[in-house]
Amino acid sequence: MKTCKRKPARGNQQGPLCCSYPALHAHFLAQRSERPARPQPVVAPIKIGCNEPCPCDSGKKYKQCCFDQYHR
Repeated sequence: MKTCKRKPARGNQQGPLCCSYPALHAHFLAQRSERPARPQPVVAPIKIGCNEPCPCDSGKKYKQCCFDQYHR
């Protein structure tokens, strides 16, 4: 790494800002590759209408077959 020949700014004990660019670049480059995983989208359950055929394959309407089991 090459050293900077500029004098530090007044009140800056670390040195001029131009010397810290490679370190800053490396820091943010490392963070870019460490992205957190995206959460999975929430899938809404299938809504069954009262007058649709019952999903238990009884041949009856849902309201006359299994509606009372799930909506008490």
